[in-house]
Amino acid sequence: MSMVCHRVLHLAPNKDMPSRSAQAESFSLANMVPQVHASNAGVWEGMEGAARQMALDEGEVYVVSGPAFIGNNVQRVGNVLVPTHLWKVLYSPAQQRAGAYVTANDATGTYSMGSVSELEKMTGVSVLPGLPRSIRDSAMALPKPAAQHGGKKSRTKGQSQSPSKEADDFTLRDFATSILDAIKRAGQH
Repeated sequence: MSMVCHRVLHLAPNKDMPSRSAQAESFSLANMVPQVHASNAGVWEGMEGAARQMALDEGEVYVVSGPAFIGNNVQRVGNVLVPTHLWKVLYSPAQQRAGAYVTANDATGTYSMGSVSELEKMTGVSVLPGLPRSIRDSAMALPKPAAQHGGKKSRTKGQSQSPSKEADDFTLRDFATSILDAIKRAGQH
């Protein structure tokens, strides 16, 4: 049996958070699942980039992500279940359309795209239940996920990231410092 390296996946990506405090909050365990590193750095990152680009292009996109536990081969890391698949739904108010990505939580890079209703049948999870059935039943044409190597944010042509924004990006060091500060404060009470 080969050993699989799992990393922690942010379902809502840290780099999409609008502020430092939101970035810190993205490290909540409610926003994390174990994911095979090759998937996280590959097809999943591509799906995040596609969602980010659609939001930049359209101005508003709703994104919902989650784990799926399909079949009898669900593994554990300690007491934590490892999802067999991960999914991401995008809803475009401008287009009045929605679509879903589903990827296996493995190193193959395989994924599929379909309707929200198809995802709901596969996972048993009701996603965006307030959308009309007609929107949930028809799959929006989603962009092919292409990995965003280097972890850089997608930008539209001519748009650059200002140095002050780069300096304001949340880092793990900031997160660790805030945890240590919280522990010190708790010890003083």
